[in-house]
Amino acid sequence: MNPHLCHETGRTVYPQCLQIEVNFLILKAVSPASIAGLFFEKNCMSSELLEKLRELADPIVEERGAYIVDLNVRGERSSKVVELFIDSEEGITVDDCSVVSREFSTVLDTHDVIKGRYRLDVSSPDLNRPLKHIRQYKKNIGRKIKLTYSEDSVVVNCNGTLASIDEEKVVITNERKNIAVPLNDIIEAFIVPQFK
Repeated sequence: MNPHLCHETGRTVYPQCLQIEVNFLILKAVSPASIAGLFFEKNCMSSELLEKLRELADPIVEERGAYIVDLNVRGERSSKVVELFIDSEEGITVDDCSVVSREFSTVLDTHDVIKGRYRLDVSSPDLNRPLKHIRQYKKNIGRKIKLTYSEDSVVVNCNGTLASIDEEKVVITNERKNIAVPLNDIIEAFIVPQFK
């Protein structure tokens, strides 16, 4: 193989290394500020898209007596996946998911919110997904819960029974004592499945 001289770096590279060298030069030409700007712009666009999607989905979900737990968009431009997780005090049925999916899909197409092809997945959150809505906590009072929260900059893990919740805090019963955790300090909360 004949080596090539890279005039930019003065180094000798072989053909199989040329692509790596070119990539190195491209990265070198892009400043950290430019890269940060691209990430910031992408995050802003993602936030605006999620906000718009939630605005369109809310009335459809509420009409079924349910609420939005989480809303995600993943995938590339040509094949995006919109994930909508919904719940209610009575639980979510397959029929609920089907109706919301059909109506939300129509609204998305009408407003042309998602550019290109996309797939819409509507479902209720399973036990592998963290609690995100205060109504989820209320629905699960009396059940076992695994809580991760921050206390004086220290991450604390706590297992116990979900005793109560209000607008400011959640109370966990653990070994005959109550632990009150401010909602703002909660990092993650999962319902622990109980097998009889």
